[in-house]
Amino acid sequence: MQYISFYDHESNECENRAFSPAGRDITTYISAALSRLGYSVEIVSPILTKNEKGLYRGKQYDIDDRVSVVLPFSFGVKTLLGKCLKRIWQLIVIYFFVFHKVKRNSVIIVYHSVSLSKIVACLKKIKHCKIILQVEEIYGDVSNDKKMRCREMRAFKAADAFLFPTEALSKEVNLSQKPYVIVHGNYSVQPLIKEKFNDRKIHCVYAGTFDLVKGGVFNAIAAAEYLDENYVIHILGFGSESEIEQVKKAIISARDKTTCDIRYEGLKTGDDFRMFIQKCDIGLSSQNPDGQYNATSFPSKVLMYLSNGLSVVSIDIPVLRDSKVTKCIFYAKSKEGKDIAEAISNAASNKANVSSEMLLKHLDEEFLNQMKRIVGGLENEV
Repeated sequence: MQYISFYDHESNECENRAFSPAGRDITTYISAALSRLGYSVEIVSPILTKNEKGLYRGKQYDIDDRVSVVLPFSFGVKTLLGKCLKRIWQLIVIYFFVFHKVKRNSVIIVYHSVSLSKIVACLKKIKHCKIILQVEEIYGDVSNDKKMRCREMRAFKAADAFLFPTEALSKEVNLSQKPYVIVHGNYSVQPLIKEKFNDRKIHCVYAGTFDLVKGGVFNAIAAAEYLDENYVIHILGFGSESEIEQVKKAIISARDKTTCDIRYEGLKTGDDFRMFIQKCDIGLSSQNPDGQYNATSFPSKVLMYLSNGLSVVSIDIPVLRDSKVTKCIFYAKSKEGKDIAEAISNAASNKANVSSEMLLKHLDEEFLNQMKRIVGGLENEV
């Protein structure tokens, strides 16, 4: 089975190709799930390098016995002309590299992105593929772009089945009531590779985007002002140079108002990321609740925290309240720092209503059964 996704494995990190860490995590999980069902999975990844120099050949490499990754040729650029050429090459990669690689009359999974919207329709019409479209969010809602949203809604019509993180997103997108599976995120319980911090303090971590619209990192920093010296808040994540600078300034400002220790940890990946997360006690999912995207998209970091054995504190949003993991979450009344701090204190002194490990194992088994049904049904139609 082929899986089109902007993906690269950590074993190839020297090429510094552009992808979302959250997107990579769920792609890794779903491809491994298909492998456990007996499928060989080829991830067709149209991503280019972020480096400013160097040539990187197109290649295919194996992650394990059943999962491989195919990458296009890429090159580093620094000048304005080079960046223009790179944009043109990205379009060529999407329309020719992807189209050439995908097999005729096959069942494929496509991780939805705005840049892949048109190629999905082409693959269906010309190569007669059955398409399982993985829709994590409506990007037009995140950017408040109505034209982009319309393009996305047109692209959704080409799908034969869907993967969604929430029922709310299914109701918004799946207007023709096609077959679908709900998968909140990565249900794999991660093996313990690092013990907790041993300093008698409660270590909280925000790990994720520094996006100014979502604002989660700034809400987490604001919570530190209402915590004392018994707490440490670690900030891990990614963003533009401007966003990173604003995060650092917010941390410096907050340090003057609290005895809580706030530490900027930068971006961590792979085993370094997992080891650091597992050393912490509480994971923070603190994005602004008023964005339209919150009505349908599932915060991927919630599953990441749970799978690594952390308690989870989150802003109270319907998609989490209605989710299958709601009993594992401690909710803050609002995005205000005082309310998040109160939820952190509650999580530090209490256990969740259910075992996250047992719940994740159940959800993993349920997902495998649903994927077997939906893929098998489409294969019978090819």
